[in-house]
Amino acid sequence: MRMMSYGIEDKPRLAVAFPLAFQHVLSAFTGQIAVGMLLAMGFGLSVKETALLIQCALFITGIATIIQSFGIGKHIGARLPIVSGGSFTLITPMVVAANNPNIGIGGAFGAALVGSGVLFILGPIAIRYLHKYFSPTVTGAVVLTVGICIGATAFGNFNVESETAMTELAIAVMVVVVIVLLNFFGKGLIKQCCILIGMVIGYVVAAALGMVDFSSIGEASWFSMVKPFAWGVNFNVGAILTICAVHIGTLMEMVGDTTGLVTAGSNRLPTSEELSRTIRGGGITGMFASAFNGAPVITGSANVGIVAMTGVGSRFVTGLGGIIFLAFAVFPKLAQLLALIPNCVMAGAVLVMCGQISASGLRVISMGDFTERNTTILAIALAIGIGNAHGFYNGPVDIRVEVLEECRKFTDIPFVLHGCTGMDEELVKRSIDSGVAKINFGTQVRCQYVNYLKEGLAEGKDQGHAWKLSQYAELRLREDIKDIIRLAGSKEKA
Repeated sequence: MRMMSYGIEDKPRLAVAFPLAFQHVLSAFTGQIAVGMLLAMGFGLSVKETALLIQCALFITGIATIIQSFGIGKHIGARLPIVSGGSFTLITPMVVAANNPNIGIGGAFGAALVGSGVLFILGPIAIRYLHKYFSPTVTGAVVLTVGICIGATAFGNFNVESETAMTELAIAVMVVVVIVLLNFFGKGLIKQCCILIGMVIGYVVAAALGMVDFSSIGEASWFSMVKPFAWGVNFNVGAILTICAVHIGTLMEMVGDTTGLVTAGSNRLPTSEELSRTIRGGGITGMFASAFNGAPVITGSANVGIVAMTGVGSRFVTGLGGIIFLAFAVFPKLAQLLALIPNCVMAGAVLVMCGQISASGLRVISMGDFTERNTTILAIALAIGIGNAHGFYNGPVDIRVEVLEECRKFTDIPFVLHGCTGMDEELVKRSIDSGVAKINFGTQVRCQYVNYLKEGLAEGKDQGHAWKLSQYAELRLREDIKDIIRLAGSKEKA
C-alpha cells in the first residue's frame, strides 16, 4: 500500500487543495452532464428544459459531495473523501414512470423523493444486520467488478471507422502515459495532480488539432439559478415501489465505493457506522436531488481511483470539489468549457482510474482468507460475466445466454447485462427471460443521436440554429427509446 500524502482529516492549504479538488471535478463532470441529458431525452424535453436538468445535475452533485465530505451532525454523511453524483441505475425507472400518462414527470420525481427517504430510513438498518455478511471477499468482488466494468467502457465511445479514430486513440494513450509517468516520477503536487495534468494536456492537444468546437460557450449564459420542483411533484404507489426496489442495487454500489475508499486511504474495511452514515447521506441528498429535478445521487466510483493513485484522501479536498461543482452550476459558461472535454481525453483518464479501483478491490479481497468457500464466491462473482457489447463490432455479438440459463437454475438473484450494442433482438429477449433485470443501451443510443445530428445537418434542419438541430435529433431518438422500452418488456410497467 502506498503512503498517503494527505489523510482523511488533513487540510491542505487552499493553493494546494484547489488543483487536487479540480481533478475530482474533472473525473465526474461529464458523467453528471450525461445523467441530466439522459433524463431529458427520456422525458422528451426541449433544449431549454434539457439545459435546466444539466444545471440541476451539477448543482445536486455539489451539494451531495459537500454533505458526504463534511457531514450533517453525527449520523448523516460519510465524512469521507466522496464525490457523489446522479445514479445511472435510477434513470430507466424514472423515464418509464415519466412516460406513463398516469404518472408523468412530476410522479417520477415524487417516486424518487419517497424512494430516497426509504433508503435514508431503512438502508442503515439493513446494513446493521447485513454488515457481517460483507466479508472482504464479497465487498472486494464488488469493488473489483466495478473497476472492470467501468474500465471496459472507457473506450466505448470510439468510432473505429471515423477519420479521426487513430488520432483519438493516440490522444487517449498519451493521456494514460502522462498520468502514469507523473505518478511514477513526479514529486509533491505534480505527482498528486497527475490526473489533472494528464487531462489538461490531452484537452490542449485535442483543441490544437481542431477537435474541440468552442462556439457553444458564447451561446451559454453567464449566470443562472436552479429551480426546484420545475415539473411539480405527485406520488404513485407503483412508481415508488419500483424505485425502492432499484435502490437495493444503489445500496450495494455505495457499500462497494465506500469500501474502496477506506481501503485505499486507510488499508482497512469500513465500519458499520461509516457505511450507515454514507447511506444516510445518500438518502438525504437523494431527496434533495428529487426536489431539484435530478436523479437520486450515490457515491462515485472514479474518485476511488484518484485517491488510490494520488495518495490524497482528504475529505476537505473533495468538499472543495463540491463547492467547485456549485460554481459550475450557476455559471453555465464555465460548465460548457468542461463539457467540451473530448471523449478520448476522458477515456484515457478513466482507464487509469478504473485500474486503481480494480487494484483496490484486489487489496480488499487479500484481507480475507482464501478458503475454498471464499474462492468459490469470488470465482462465481467474476465468472458470471457472460460477455458484454460496449461498441460496434465487425461480426455478430456472441453472448453466452446458455450460461445465464444454467445460473438461473441455482439462484433467483437478478442478473445485469452491462452492454448489448449490436445484439440480436431475440438474444436480448432470451437474456431477459433468463433473469437479466437490467440492460444498458448507452452506446447504441449515443451513436444513434450523433447519426440523427448528421442527418439533420445534411437536410438543413438546423436553419442556422444549433438548438434546432439538437431538437430534431432528440425527436428522432424518441422512437428508438420507445422501441428499446418495448424490446425490454418495460412498457406500461411503472
